[in-house]
Amino acid sequence: MKEKILIIKSKNLSSFENEYVEKVILNKINHVSYKYLEDLKKEDFLIINKEFHVIFQVSDVIRNSETFKNIDECSKNLDEFSLIHLGDETLSQSYEFYKNCKVVLRAYFNPNIEYKNYTIPVGFQSGFKNEQRTKDEKFYKWVFFGQLHNDRYRIINYLKNLNPNLYQKSEYFMDKNSISVERQKEIYEKSMFVVCPFGVINPDTFRIMETLEGGSIPIIKRFYFTDYFKFIYGDHPFPTVVSWRNASKLITYYSDNKNKYDELHNAIEEWYINYLNNLSEDIKNLIYGNENVQSKQFYYQKNHGRKLSVVFSFWFEFKFKRMKYIYRINKIILRIYYKIISLIE
Repeated sequence: MKEKILIIKSKNLSSFENEYVEKVILNKINHVSYKYLEDLKKEDFLIINKEFHVIFQVSDVIRNSETFKNIDECSKNLDEFSLIHLGDETLSQSYEFYKNCKVVLRAYFNPNIEYKNYTIPVGFQSGFKNEQRTKDEKFYKWVFFGQLHNDRYRIINYLKNLNPNLYQKSEYFMDKNSISVERQKEIYEKSMFVVCPFGVINPDTFRIMETLEGGSIPIIKRFYFTDYFKFIYGDHPFPTVVSWRNASKLITYYSDNKNKYDELHNAIEEWYINYLNNLSEDIKNLIYGNENVQSKQFYYQKNHGRKLSVVFSFWFEFKFKRMKYIYRINKIILRIYYKIISLIE
């Protein structure tokens, strides 16, 4: 196994996840270099193949995209290579390329991929990494920043009377008018809980790791008949609700019992530090050919991913609900609901 690692990515790839890739995914791997795909010629790969193990970093694996065509062609000049795939929120991309990879690290768990892969968290926006973990006095009981879609209007209604709180609506992902990363970190540090509903399409969301980096506690929700986040975070200690109606009681309980909150906060802090350490160590071992991983989420992915409850939950969310007529009916119902909520407010 070559010791030196070369990360190859497109110039079109956003810098959004750079800090996550460098300080978590590749944290324990030495001798890492970076090059842009567009700066390399076919003959360069003959030299690269002798010295480096190549890891392609992509957001999408879409057959007809120009970037993927280039990666597919360049990979033919390599003895072996790996892939970091941090896109595919809809679980609908092409996975055939996976079969040629030594190691595939991907975001968004998908139990229906036939090729070997390891699911990792979607990560966090660059700027959130907390190198010095301090325990700040909490002021807000709960906070939320993001778009208001799906069940998020209901969450705000369930929790808005629990004060002090702070929530801010953004119109779209990476809204220029939304609160800055620096300010979010400051607020998370002073918040007991951050409400972490599912993303627009997928249960996983940047908000969870951003909350953990900010020193707060994420509240998450079960995914139908299963705890989706066991496949991402293993035996996590996150407060979990079946319905967002239950979040109010949970927040009130810990607000009224400071000692219990401190116990939970300390347990999550200790767990998270160990989680990051094990994740980075496992990724290093995988890249260097040792498949004896320790992280519990990889065990769940391999041994529980095909359970009937999991398969049904994924089929219902990503297949049934996205059938055209079902999707249209659901969209109309939600539009009417949100209109009523906006009139009430």
